[in-house]
Amino acid sequence: MPEKVTVLRQINIDTNAFDACGVKFIIHPSLPIGPYKHYQRLQVVIGFGGDYPAIYKTAEKAYTQINTMKVADAAVTLNGLLEGVGRKKQNLPDPFLLLCSLFIRREGANLAEWSEAEAAEDIELWEKAGYDIAAFFLLAKRLSRGFANGL
Repeated sequence: MPEKVTVLRQINIDTNAFDACGVKFIIHPSLPIGPYKHYQRLQVVIGFGGDYPAIYKTAEKAYTQINTMKVADAAVTLNGLLEGVGRKKQNLPDPFLLLCSLFIRREGANLAEWSEAEAAEDIELWEKAGYDIAAFFLLAKRLSRGFANGL
């Protein structure tokens, strides 16, 4: 059972660190190549696993691709849709929070490596500490935009 949270904790997104359950997390502005590959995959999952209008639009796109005999394109589109929706069905960590975990790492972590299992543990700590989800959405937006703009 989760610990009782009576006040949501905030992250000052202008700083580069915060604490969750006694663990210090550092917010990094960029990524090494290894975690960048996960960043690319998560961007696709986020894009395909959105709300109902986004899911409908993706299914409609796959339907059109099949009707125009672009079967390989339809397979890629449907795979992205299944992965995005499947994450929610399997109760896997939210892809936005996973994206944040690429940039928000435990102090002293090996930045060249990232695993979804370790990220899930970190997300659990953030949840137990009672952090406001809005801060993570802002961080995901800021870090992704800032990272992409730097390319």
